[in-house]
Amino acid sequence: MSKEITKYWEETCIDFGKYVQQRHRYMEPKELWIEYQNKMAKDVEEILDEADRFEKDMEKAYKKALKVIDSCKTAAHVKCAYNYSYNFWKLYANEAGCTKLYKKLQSKCKTRGRIING
Repeated sequence: MSKEITKYWEETCIDFGKYVQQRHRYMEPKELWIEYQNKMAKDVEEILDEADRFEKDMEKAYKKALKVIDSCKTAAHVKCAYNYSYNFWKLYANEAGCTKLYKKLQSKCKTRGRIING
């Protein structure tokens, strides 16, 4: 982990040096650093906004998976629904709560398969 932190700080220092060269060189270093930190904070906010969008996408994908399972009419459909739920899990595996949702989808597939097969 310390190598990653060191690399992060090296990259930050290099980026800050480039930022200083692009901005007014006659500004106080403290002012430049504060300005640079504000710029970095905006970048972090954009990343967090993307994470929120990804979470909403996961919710939409889960709802669609439920619709796919509910629409199954044959054993082949159920097999495809299992595949769909597995793909859901592979795509969102790093998201909080994904494994729990995946298990629910698998359970619903199993139940739907039992209904269809009698």
